[in-house]
Amino acid sequence: QLGLADDGQARVSWVFADPRFYPRKARTVRKDIFTARYVPASGWEDPVLVNLQSTGNVHEDYHYRLDPYGNATVIWSQDQTLGGTQAHTFINHYAVP
Repeated sequence: QLGLADDGQARVSWVFADPRFYPRKARTVRKDIFTARYVPASGWEDPVLVNLQSTGNVHEDYHYRLDPYGNATVIWSQDQTLGGTQAHTFINHYAVP
């Protein structure tokens, strides 16, 4: 997902699932959400892991919003165990430095 701020900043977020980095049993692959910010004067910053919980699997239907100043909010559901059926809702907010 992509958000654009009034001053030209941008922030993208994406779900990343790669079995080479997150090997799991029974063909289940851990999914994580990442975000990265673009600043017109300096370019792209390094990606940041959004879901800091070490267990579970994020659902791909997360919500992402960027305000006019470049601050981002991400809301997502995440299973408590990999492949589990019970999901909890989490939120992270990223303020422009």
